[in-house]
Amino acid sequence: MVEVHKKYSIPFACLVFILVGAPLGIMSRKGGMAVGLGLSLGFFIIYWAFLIGGEELADRGLIPAFWAMWSANILIGIAGIYILVRSARETTFISWRWTEKLIPKMLRKA
Repeated sequence: MVEVHKKYSIPFACLVFILVGAPLGIMSRKGGMAVGLGLSLGFFIIYWAFLIGGEELADRGLIPAFWAMWSANILIGIAGIYILVRSARETTFISWRWTEKLIPKMLRKA
């Protein structure tokens, strides 16, 4: 069962790392490349440790195979969603300030 869960959890990790990578890419523009690289490496090491450790624990029969293989995705996914929400709240991607000047001109013409 460990191998079955592993075959599905590792490809799903691509989606989880997108959740982490997108906000870190945005943050790296603000804080420099070292910040994004350091955080990305940290998330990868945590994922790797959970994956290897979970596999070992499941092979010994200490924890179920599902939790062994999916706990890394769940943990990193929650962290990725948290970072994504924080990044979306702090950053305005589209500036609508140009409409402040345009709307009064349109009202004067009407």
